[in-house]
Amino acid sequence: MIANYADVFDFDDIVPICAKSGRNVDILMDVLKKHLPSGPRLFDSEYMTDQTEREMAREFIREQILHYTNQEIPHGVAVEITKFEDRYDEGASDEYDRSMVVIEASIICERKSHKGIIIGKDGQMLKKIGTAARKSIERMTGCKCYLDLFVKYREDWKNDDTLLKQFGFTNEEED
Repeated sequence: MIANYADVFDFDDIVPICAKSGRNVDILMDVLKKHLPSGPRLFDSEYMTDQTEREMAREFIREQILHYTNQEIPHGVAVEITKFEDRYDEGASDEYDRSMVVIEASIICERKSHKGIIIGKDGQMLKKIGTAARKSIERMTGCKCYLDLFVKYREDWKNDDTLLKQFGFTNEEED
């Protein structure tokens, strides 16, 4: 198979890898680094992302919706974080010493039928989505998370520029 692809295009390198075992991933990384241009750092080395925790929480929730609904709801869903609050114990010494984050989020559906799929029978699908998203948020924040999810229907939200901005789909700097 590799020889067939090599005949189609003149690749600089071909590195077969195994995603399951991780075989040759280190070699692939070395090859990729070799081909990347060098340049100045765009962010300080201590930053892992330019996204806020609020934005990342929104994406963790959306990720679980797409995962658990098995692509039944491809891109007709958005997540709006309506509350993101840090809670601290009495003896907290700084802003990173929080004991919990409390998040309320609305899952916005484009179609009424999507609402039922996301909620599921007796709320079981929404519970799965919320539990998985909460675990990801807890790993990110390093503390407990109370996550409250609501499912709402808003017809044609993808064609409303104000809602697109509100749901984080457009860059504020573009205006």
